Amino acid sequence: MMDNCAGACATKHSRSIVVTAGIDNINFHHPVFMGNLATCSAYLTYVSNSSMEIAVSIFAEDLMQGTKECCMTAFFTFVALDENMRPKKVPPLQLQNDMEKIEFEEGKKRVADRKANPQVCWIPLY
Repeated sequence: MMDNCAGACATKHSRSIVVTAGIDNINFHHPVFMGNLATCSAYLTYVSNSSMEIAVSIFAEDLMQGTKECCMTAFFTFVALDENMRPKKVPPLQLQNDMEKIEFEEGKKRVADRKANPQVCWIPLY
């Protein structure tokens, strides 16, 4: 659900094929209970040449109580691809307000941190 939501956000911005390059800072805040309506929202926080960082949240709404809680958050990185499946330049973000500028700078720091401290996970094949 989160990957699909982030992918739609990345596709809408880049107007191209996109692939998931990474998922970071996955946080579980509250459970989603049986009968809750789960919804997902996503927005761009940072854009470089061909990659996009997207903040994604899952919300659970208790339809009987009328309450809604943020249950899960994560950052997804997507790369835009051209027709030859090579990285493609994406449009810059149009930052509209101070909060978007702050989130952009924080995204820039997260991207730099990911590059400086790559997380490699592999499972040996026997």
